[in-house]
Amino acid sequence: MSAIVHLPSSIIYMYTFLFDALATPEPPPPAELAGLPLEVWTNLPFLICGVFAIAFLIGALFILRENRRVAARRARADAANPFSSE
Repeated sequence: MSAIVHLPSSIIYMYTFLFDALATPEPPPPAELAGLPLEVWTNLPFLICGVFAIAFLIGALFILRENRRVAARRARADAANPFSSE
């Protein structure tokens, strides 16, 4: 008799759990574009600008070094030239 009394409550519990699981939506999958998260695509312009800024800085430093090297060579050549205009 006790099994008959507990049977409906277990069935009600089972259906309550089932409908609760159906009512709870699953979280949406993470937003991706071409296999990369959207955060990567959002920060991509900053990354590209950063790469170009670093390349520009390296180029500017290289040009400054070459200018100093050429100026030092010219100064040595002028100092060694006895017929310089000074």
